[in-house]
Amino acid sequence: MHVYGNDAMISLHLPDQTPVLQCELGSSSEDNPNIYWLLANPAQAQDVHSIFKVDYDIMHRRLAHPSKEVLRKARSSTKGFPEISFPWDNPLCPGCVLGKMPQKPFPKSQSRAKNPFDKVHSNLKQFLTESYHHFKCFISFIDDNSSFGWVQSLHAKSSALQVLQDFLAMVKNQFGKTPKEWMLDAGGEYKSNEFIRILKNSGIKVLQSTPHTPQQNRRAE
Repeated sequence: MHVYGNDAMISLHLPDQTPVLQCELGSSSEDNPNIYWLLANPAQAQDVHSIFKVDYDIMHRRLAHPSKEVLRKARSSTKGFPEISFPWDNPLCPGCVLGKMPQKPFPKSQSRAKNPFDKVHSNLKQFLTESYHHFKCFISFIDDNSSFGWVQSLHAKSSALQVLQDFLAMVKNQFGKTPKEWMLDAGGEYKSNEFIRILKNSGIKVLQSTPHTPQQNRRAE
């Protein structure tokens, strides 16, 4: 395939120069030349070439991870459902495994911070699949007093250090505050001593929350 075009038109051609798709860009408003609409001329059916293959793995992920039995019923009762094979020896889907893993509940909080940024909850998580823009994880900051949150996507976990410093600077500059307590979970995402050092150097008390265990519940009773 070959792509040709300029600021007014773009076209897609086969190697023999047969046009497959031609698109024209036109301004939708003379007062705002930065808004465009797309005029596309569809190709003939015999000129269309498939560049991807629909298989079980794609259908499983795109339809929110249904089971093989659900997809079988969908194929038999849905018009136009693609013909796909159902492998039985494929490895377990990571998303399905994590979705079915039970997690011990965290104890309910009996208190709330009296003032904004007295306590901040933070978490660092990795995506199962790298995003289109190559983000691999995200870090979240939640104010205990207002429940207001900030989320920043990251290309690598190492970027969390700079995002933390940016967040502390934003809170200080925009709100005139420095967090007093910083709540982390016990998941092990924050293994960097530098991360903890930045918090402690700012005078922030670092806390860690842990899920209840059956033994702890019995003692509490």
